[in-house]
Amino acid sequence: MKSVILTHLRPDVWQYKAGFAFRKKGIKTISISLLSVDKKSAKDSFDEVISLDLKDMKPKTILKSFIKNPTKNLNFFYRVLTIRANYAICQGAPHYLSSL
Repeated sequence: MKSVILTHLRPDVWQYKAGFAFRKKGIKTISISLLSVDKKSAKDSFDEVISLDLKDMKPKTILKSFIKNPTKNLNFFYRVLTIRANYAICQGAPHYLSSL
């Protein structure tokens, strides 16, 4: 089965539509985001949602997240690094997420 990764800070309307269309064709879709995502609405478009669940991208927020939840953050990076996908659609910032 082919799989597609869609990355963005938070999934937007285009990614929801693309994910829904891919799932209709039988392609596995994975969403990777850094900000918090409503997983109920993403359930229709994505097979798997990997999110760091940050409130915003301020350095203070990121530092607090890494200090309070180190295992959750390490699990996020582990899941991102172990994905085997055929295609990746990286939209906009952050560019470092697409390089992983």
